[in-house]
Amino acid sequence: MHLTIQTDTDNDILYVSLSKRALRRGAVARSQRIDDDISLDFDANDRLVGLEVMNASARVGKDWTHASVDELIGAGEAATIVGVNTPNLVRDHASRADFPKPAATLPTGRLWLRGQVQAYADARRKSPKLRSA
Repeated sequence: MHLTIQTDTDNDILYVSLSKRALRRGAVARSQRIDDDISLDFDANDRLVGLEVMNASARVGKDWTHASVDELIGAGEAATIVGVNTPNLVRDHASRADFPKPAATLPTGRLWLRGQVQAYADARRKSPKLRSA
């Protein structure tokens, strides 16, 4: 995956492309608004290729032009990080109050931020009480 962050301070927009092809003219076949200020861009094969955040200074914070990238992952990758099978992640972990909220919910499934899932897994490994839960 090739991630690129573009900032447009004049229009207060942050764009995260998930592949080099997302930056090419005509690469986005459709956009889906998931929030008043957030849209997801998909290619002709319905693959997620980008994320646009409007009103970025309010949504991301005052230092939004210095945003860092955290990879979006699906249930399979999240399950690997947590150390369980994918069905077990969805059944036993994804609905827990302490599991990270999805960054996006698409028709194909939920997406989480890798760093948040990793922090959840690390906390479970450090706590004997959480490991058995």
